[in-house]
This record gives sequence, C-alpha cells and structure tokens, in this order.
Amino acid sequence: MQKSPLHILIVGLSVPQHAALISDCKRVDNTVRINEQPLSASEFKSVLLKSSVDTIFIKRKPEASLDSLYPVLKKNNPDCIVVELIEPPVSLLQADELIDLQSCKIIFDRSHAEFYLALQFVMQYTRLKIDFRRCKSLLFLSERRASRLVNSSSVAIAYLHQGKILHANIPFLVMFKADSVKEFKRFPLLKLIDDEEHKIFASYLSEVRQSPEYKTELTLTLKRVTGAPFYAKVYVSPVVIRDQRCYQMWVEELPQDSKPEMIPVAKSLNVWDMPMEQSDTIQVNPFDRVLSKSGDQKYKETNVDVMLDALQHDELVQLRQKELYVSGQGALNYVLLDLDVMPDEFKKINTLLGKMPEVSSNPKIYGQFWDQLLYRMVCDELLHESSNERVYLVNLSVGMITDTESVMWLFKMLQLLKSKSIQLMLLVDAQISMNRIPQTQKVIDVLRRSGCKIALNNFSVDTTPLFLYRRIQPEVVFLDSEWLDVLKEKPDGNMFLSRFVQQIEGRGVSVFIPHAIQKSQNRLLVLSGASFGQEKTAQDCA
Repeated sequence: MQKSPLHILIVGLSVPQHAALISDCKRVDNTVRINEQPLSASEFKSVLLKSSVDTIFIKRKPEASLDSLYPVLKKNNPDCIVVELIEPPVSLLQADELIDLQSCKIIFDRSHAEFYLALQFVMQYTRLKIDFRRCKSLLFLSERRASRLVNSSSVAIAYLHQGKILHANIPFLVMFKADSVKEFKRFPLLKLIDDEEHKIFASYLSEVRQSPEYKTELTLTLKRVTGAPFYAKVYVSPVVIRDQRCYQMWVEELPQDSKPEMIPVAKSLNVWDMPMEQSDTIQVNPFDRVLSKSGDQKYKETNVDVMLDALQHDELVQLRQKELYVSGQGALNYVLLDLDVMPDEFKKINTLLGKMPEVSSNPKIYGQFWDQLLYRMVCDELLHESSNERVYLVNLSVGMITDTESVMWLFKMLQLLKSKSIQLMLLVDAQISMNRIPQTQKVIDVLRRSGCKIALNNFSVDTTPLFLYRRIQPEVVFLDSEWLDVLKEKPDGNMFLSRFVQQIEGRGVSVFIPHAIQKSQNRLLVLSGASFGQEKTAQDCA
C-alpha cells in the first residue's frame, strides 16, 4: 500500500517559530506537506473545509478558545489530531473541550530533547492512524465485494461460526432443500453431516484453523433437510463477515453415479426431527405445525396458511384466463393467468390480513400473500389440467424476485408439478432497473431447475431489456406496446421491427407482438413474430 504524505497545518506561531517547527517536522519526515507561511483565521478555515488534514499544531492566545474549531473538524476531518503547543512552564492537563477529538498538548521548548521526542511520537501515531483507517476501508470494500460475489455465485456457499450457519446463498438452500437460512441458524451444522464423519470434519477444521492457507478439499456424506444423503466436496477457509471471524464453506455436490448403492427407505426423514446430541441445547423443531392459542409466531404463520387454504378453494377468488389469439388464425395454446378478485372482497381480505401482527408490522407480506395465492391456484389448475399442450403464463413479481424465502417457496411449489412444469411460463418484466438484473438472473437460474419456461414481457430495443435478455435467455418475448407505438411513427419503423423479429427468432426465441386486448371476450390478441413481415404490417393484421 503506497504511503501518501502527511498533511500538517501550523497555526498561531510567529514567523521564526513557524519556520523552526517546519524544519523540525521535516527532520522527522521529509515527505510532509506543511503550510510554508502562517495562515489567517479565514485561510485556516478554508483549508479545513476544502481538504483533508491529518495533524494541526496550534498555539492559541490566552484569551482565545478552540470551541469554534471543533464543529468544522468533526464534520470534515473527524480523524484529525489536534496538538496544542504551550509555552513552559505549564501543567499538562487534558482540556475539557477536547473530549471528542484526538488531541494532546506538548511543551513548545526546542531546547529540550523531550520536545523532539513528543513531536516524533505525534507524527508516528498519525501515520499509524492513517494506515489503520485505510486498511479498515479496504477490508470493508473487500468484504462487501466478497458478499456480492457469494450471493451471485452459482456455487453453494455458506458462512459458519461456532458450528452454525450465519448466512447461505440460494444455491446452498436449493442443494439442502431448505426454505430459508433461519432453519439452519437454529440447529448445528453437524446435523447436515453423517454421524460417522463428524470427527473427520472436526479434524479438517482444526487444520484450517492452524493453517489458513490449507487448500485441501474434503469429501463428505451430507444430508438434505429431507434426510436424503448425498456426496459432496467441501472446502473451508477463514474469512471475516460483519466484523466477525468465521469460516466460508464451499460445497460441490458429486454426480449421482459416484454415490455408493444405498438401500431405499419407505419415507425420507427430516433431519431436524432426528434425536439431538446431548451437547445440543436447542430442542425446537421448526417444522412443527401445531396450532396454539398462545399467539406466538407459529400460530400467526399458521393463520396466514389457513387463510390461503380457504381462499384457494373459495368462489371469492378465481383465476382470470386470457387466451392468446393470432388475427386470422385463431387461438393459440397460450393462456395468461391472473387473480380475479372483486375490489370489495380484495379490501376485506387485506383488512383481515392487517389484523395479524406479523402482517401489520411488515407491509411486504401483503404482496407475498397474493403472490402465494396466485401460484397455489395456478399449480392446482395445472395438476388438474388434462391437456399437455396448453402453456400457462404467470407474472413473476419484483417482490417475489427480491425475497429469498419467496423464491425458495416458489421453487418447492413448482417441483410438485413434476412433468407438468413445462406447461408453466413465468413472465418477467423487462423494464426493471439495471441493479436488479444480477438477482433476477440468479432467481431465474434456480426456478428453471424445476422445468418451467421463462418469457420476457414489455421487451424493447433498449439497454436494460437487451442486457436482461442476454443474461436470462428467455424462450419467449412479448414486445412492449408503447415502444411499438413509437416505432410505428418512424419512416422505416416497420422495416426495423421486421428485421429485429427475424433476428430474435433466428436464435430460437418466439416473439409476440401485442395488438389489442378484448376484455369482454377475455382474449389477448397478439401477432406471432413469424407472421410479421415487411409487406404485412401490424395495422393490416388487425
């Protein structure tokens, strides 16, 4: 790390004393930056406001006070060290007003060796303080970057501390089939490792602790939350997260054919239900669904689930279906699904939700509730659908994309569809902010494992939609109607649109051009990209 010169200000000394102190400071460190000429009060304040100052040597008059200096220092140079120069003889007592600043007093007597020793100490301490501050800043940036890399990684990664999991990314939750990190936090990590391999893992951690550069991988038999065992390579290294020393664990699941032959069991067990070790202190099973009138968190969550179950089979809430039609060709096998709730009923349901303490304290649960209800009803519709050709389109809300627990809940729900999942297409809005794209890509990668398809809605030739398109590689795109209206006004707009559609379809992506919505017939009239050519414009197809 390259050292920058110290910035020192000298204030209140006579011209000969000023020059002498400059010479003394440069004798200790010849790289320092010092004001060569004495500063007036206005010049001194201007320097403090415009630049960073490391040390101030100041000599005040007996009737003067440093009170006016403190607000400026606290705002612009909170780490500055104030050194008050006093004439001998004097008692070196700490000033009461210097309570919030790094400060000290030294006797300005150049005839004594103690003065030079004190001067050397102040400048060395300033240098150490600057280096420490920079190291801390670099560590913070490094930790933040590492955290982003972990959350966006496709590798299963978790942070360990005192035998428990502090944080885990989405691939780690998917690998162990857990709903959230909260499940892991309540139980020791050893619950996820085969009993016979506990000592092996403990020995491995001991090696890592003694030799931080220990790069050996360990092959272990791990358990999912369902109790199903699997083989994996594990790599552990010491890290720091949120000012806490811990370990980062990377897990790579080995292929299925590398596992030894196992005797199948009638029913898989939940690892949290297995007997705890005597040394374990937590005896709570997070999967207990016992109703209680005590009003605790489980009772509140169960009430929300009960309301979801009731509304899922109630006539108050229906699925609104809009079939996609192509002008002149008839209906396609695409159906857009959404909730159909009367405004009064919607208001009543939200009122009931608001009476639950956990909902009233967290407004985000309102959106999560309706998202879960929609996907419950959609999955139920798919499971009872006899046709294997119809494709159902459902909006994937931003609220669900940004909430890890909602993503894991949806992934488990889609897994219940099994082979039916290929009939579900999730609609992702292309008009999202650029900073949401990495998280959206990670969520799409997880949900695609269930077998569902992805479509981009409101797609246009713009920076963000094109970047999102490259990251998630959708099977279908729906062009944005407003962008199409603007394009039609241009002289060669239809020519550009035709070539663009042909280019997209050349990559195996279906393109739909929204044209009109007929609510009375519950249809969404569209033009397929293949039917759109240079000679046949959108107006001709209406």
